[in-house]
Amino acid sequence: MDVLNGSADYITTSSCSGRIALFHSISETEEGEGEELHRGAAAAAPGNDSITSTSTRGRGMKRGAQEALGWLFVKHGALTGAEMQSIVLALSGPARTPEEAALDDAQVSRWRARQAAVEREGALAQHTADSGVVRVGAFTGEVEGPLADAGAAAEHPRFQPPARGTVCLKMEPFVMHVECRTMAAAKELLTAAATEGGYRNSGVTPPGKKIMCGIRCTTGLGMEVPLVMSGCNYMARASGEAASVTNPNRLYLWHLLDLANEKMLANEKRTDRLEGAVKRRIK
Repeated sequence: MDVLNGSADYITTSSCSGRIALFHSISETEEGEGEELHRGAAAAAPGNDSITSTSTRGRGMKRGAQEALGWLFVKHGALTGAEMQSIVLALSGPARTPEEAALDDAQVSRWRARQAAVEREGALAQHTADSGVVRVGAFTGEVEGPLADAGAAAEHPRFQPPARGTVCLKMEPFVMHVECRTMAAAKELLTAAATEGGYRNSGVTPPGKKIMCGIRCTTGLGMEVPLVMSGCNYMARASGEAASVTNPNRLYLWHLLDLANEKMLANEKRTDRLEGAVKRRIK
């Protein structure tokens, strides 16, 4: 939002364009259970008369600390077919049946064609503000995280889902926080964001040391689905299941990734609408 930072009335303090991610967390209960096992083993060790406690009481969900890995995969943009397939391979494993192989190929091809169509449409509208189409670059965001690193290095062993905790597939829509010079300026920005831009969950904090306007809209765009719970990977083939049987969870995972991508593309359109509204309001 260059128009905001180019104005004397506004300065953006934080923002996220939207991201699709796999996030690993360990709950307080799970961490406590792990510590009990550790303390039990330590107490049983010969000559060990003391136990050091590392309680996590009050910390809630861990974000990358200790055994929790945090962000396993993050992309600020829509996923390409190849990136979606890397997630499927990491959680559901390689295709074991002709049907699974055909499913993977069809999904990758479909999203390759969809990406090409989106980029063609965006190229035609790149000079039109608030065009209502996804702009060029929707699929070009940087990919980060250990899962992405494993897929990028041929010599790296295939990524293994965590044996503890929860892994969620997330789609987090655009959010921005803007410091405003006056309450009048804040109201003007809020009108552009909420009324014209469609960011209905936006708001302004009461005047204090700073006047902040938060621009966000979670309605219909946010998504958070657990794929691994308590270390159990529900996207994998069931234990003992015959290799000739198609894994239905693989199709379910593809559907979830489809949904996350559609939400990201809708997020891109809404962000474009917001940009047009801000440009019309903020001079």
